[in-house]
Amino acid sequence: MTEAVRAARNAEGALHHLRELLCRAEDWSTYDVMGGGLVTSMVKHEILDEAAQTAARADRTLAALRTELADLPGPALDPTMRGSGELTKFTDIWLDNVLTDFVVLRRVERSLDETTRSQGEVAALRRVLELRAAELGARLAAVEAERGELLERS
Repeated sequence: MTEAVRAARNAEGALHHLRELLCRAEDWSTYDVMGGGLVTSMVKHEILDEAAQTAARADRTLAALRTELADLPGPALDPTMRGSGELTKFTDIWLDNVLTDFVVLRRVERSLDETTRSQGEVAALRRVLELRAAELGARLAAVEAERGELLERS
């Protein structure tokens, strides 16, 4: 249970970091749609590249969480990071136009929505795991106290 709580905290932290990056990418994408240019597209894609690396880390933390939850009932966790893809990235930077900027913005928004949803699910799961861990700790303490009393009597 302790390992599951730790895994949930790690996943929640990774998703939080991913969400922050996607919010920044969304801001830059919006600016790019409104009339940004080559530099704006390059900055946006640097942030998206970092977000893709962070999404891979978040996926690993979620996989670790799933492993720890293997024997416990819980919600399915399967968020995915939808990257922009190299062709869209090339087109967006070098053939900068409103259509490609808008496509990238929509992908960022979808990823942000999915990450926010996943972060909420993991946070709720972490709270349940923490409550269960506290209950188990209390039961274990009661059993240990009873054991101590029994040993004193004998």
